[in-house]
Amino acid sequence: MLPLVNIEEYEGYSRYLAIQGMDAENMKMVRKIFAEYKLRGIITEGKFDDPEWRLSNEVKSYRFSFAFDEKAFKNGAYQWAGCSHQCFSDCIKAYIIFHLGINELSQLSGIARELGRLSAIGFDEVTENHGSIHVAAYLKLMPGFCESRDQVIEILEEQAAASHWRKGGQRKLSDFRNYLTFDKEMKKFWTRASDEDKKYYFPVYFWWNLTAVLPLRATEFLLIPSDCLRQEDEKHIISIRRTLLKKRRKKITYRINTDYERKEYEIPGGLAREILYYQEMSADEKETDDRTLLLPSELGRSWYMTYGQLSYRLKKFLSEAISRPDLKIQLGDTRHLAMINLILSGGSPVICKELAGHEDIDISSNYYANLSSIIESTVYEYCRSDGQGAFIEGGLSFPVTLPKDRVRIQDGWCGFTAVAHGDVSECMKNYGRLGDCMSCAHFYPDRKGLRMKIMNERKEAVDSSSAFLIRLIELVRQGNGMEEDISATLARLQNDGRKYAEVLRRKNEEEE
Repeated sequence: MLPLVNIEEYEGYSRYLAIQGMDAENMKMVRKIFAEYKLRGIITEGKFDDPEWRLSNEVKSYRFSFAFDEKAFKNGAYQWAGCSHQCFSDCIKAYIIFHLGINELSQLSGIARELGRLSAIGFDEVTENHGSIHVAAYLKLMPGFCESRDQVIEILEEQAAASHWRKGGQRKLSDFRNYLTFDKEMKKFWTRASDEDKKYYFPVYFWWNLTAVLPLRATEFLLIPSDCLRQEDEKHIISIRRTLLKKRRKKITYRINTDYERKEYEIPGGLAREILYYQEMSADEKETDDRTLLLPSELGRSWYMTYGQLSYRLKKFLSEAISRPDLKIQLGDTRHLAMINLILSGGSPVICKELAGHEDIDISSNYYANLSSIIESTVYEYCRSDGQGAFIEGGLSFPVTLPKDRVRIQDGWCGFTAVAHGDVSECMKNYGRLGDCMSCAHFYPDRKGLRMKIMNERKEAVDSSSAFLIRLIELVRQGNGMEEDISATLARLQNDGRKYAEVLRRKNEEEE
């Protein structure tokens, strides 16, 4: 990945222009780009030659430090980088400048720190512990020829290629039962909470109940506008700022009004009433320049509730409000949970666009690579709580008891009694096949061995449908597929999930 000089746009098409190395001409371009961002107020502090800059995207300010110890540099990177201390620092600055408009400031801040750490380490350490693609790209940017530097680049690129093929890449969600327990405890707390507690913990309550069914990134949730709610007939509509940054269709402007777009979604009436109640309780605290629904903490200096402030309230809610610090709940989890819920329940028309819109198939696959294990956790929790367990809205649901009326068929029973009178309507829902009772949700086999076979086959069906869904999403992402195919595969996956859940429920109830 080489640094990008610019993005040329013409009639809906974009062309990325990359540079091959730093020279005097490119350094002039770097300084010119720096001056432009300074003029626009994105770079708020520092001159190009200063050892420290400060940049802002209106949401948060980021510090960039380029002050590297010269003695440490001579004992470290100087041995393999083939350049001076000043050149090393200038190239990091150039790399950051060339990526303005391409990466978010939070990412660039981390990249600058990562590249800065290279200054004090030797050849062996840089090849053993620094496999980031940004390191190799940065080293390619440096001027002149240096054999040891080329060796480092070659080793890093080999490591990156090997990592791509062996990585699992999946986000490790907490045990799914943690989320079910958290949901149950949240509901119990909210029914008995005082007005003061509701006001303080509303951001946590609202985060859980909204983002567990609508896949929002944390910043999108925190930037929900203050005028977010409206009513249309009997429907309650919420307006959300959705980021445009992940779509990579244009350069990042670091301005909220151009990097985000307003999207509207229908929400339950109960949640809408909680929003109105919070707005009423907070009316006296709103500042004239308020632009977000959630008010920042009194100790914060930001104009919106930050990620850190919300994380603190979540941690306090777990430890003090519900006395469950053992529950491992993180803010980033709910986007994944929302995707899982949407896939299993088919509860939203936005699902196909959300799935097809992922810029990286590895990111997409994180949400549903282990759907069968999530179904297992959900059924176990339901059966363990005698049918009283909490479920995230939009999740799976199950009948409390087995059907009493059954019809005898080969190797077992059928719970759809009308089949005895020739009604095959439920049979046709089984992928349109008659006689394939083992894959039908209404079939209750006699023999335990047959039950285990059915259970394994249904688990495999869920995993197979999940893998097929991943492939379809990748085709759509590449422009070689259709969202309609995703919709059809989702319907099949949801059907497979229900059938697997049903056989698991029966197994758990028999054991208890």
